[in-house]
Amino acid sequence: MYVNNFRDGDQAYQQLKEKLEAQAKTELKPEKEQKAKVERDEKVAKYWLDPPRLQNSRGFNRLELKQLLLIIKENHPGEVKIL
Repeated sequence: MYVNNFRDGDQAYQQLKEKLEAQAKTELKPEKEQKAKVERDEKVAKYWLDPPRLQNSRGFNRLELKQLLLIIKENHPGEVKIL
């Protein structure tokens, strides 16, 4: 089975990085939690950002979800739990 590693050049990585950078520039709204959404082909994953954790996913395998969480950890401050 082929597993895609997320690297700087990957589209999913770039989308997530751009979203996190844009959210870092906006004012936090306490009534609405911030989240990141990653889409690739038919796969979707949504993460809460504070604290970073998986909300839900479809199509990504466990390793890919862990790699995405590590990307969030690198680009968003806060405590991260890796399951």
